[in-house]
Amino acid sequence: MSIDELRVTEQELNDLVEEVDLASLEKRLNQFSIFEALRITEAEVKHSQFLSWLLNPQETHALGDDFQKVFLNFCEIQQCLSK
Repeated sequence: MSIDELRVTEQELNDLVEEVDLASLEKRLNQFSIFEALRITEAEVKHSQFLSWLLNPQETHALGDDFQKVFLNFCEIQQCLSK
């Protein structure tokens, strides 16, 4: 890639900023993360175990299958959005 190909005009940058909903992006980036709070953002096995616990209606979280329903609904929505 040449240096000319890397140059971006001010208008192109402004167009990009207008395309991106910066307020929404900032809100999403500032959301609380239990994994960050526990300092286990890179502990994949712990994440899997935690999700397994939440998805099991028989566990001690007293959520029954509520989390499972919400999670599966979210996955279905995400799949529809990605099409």
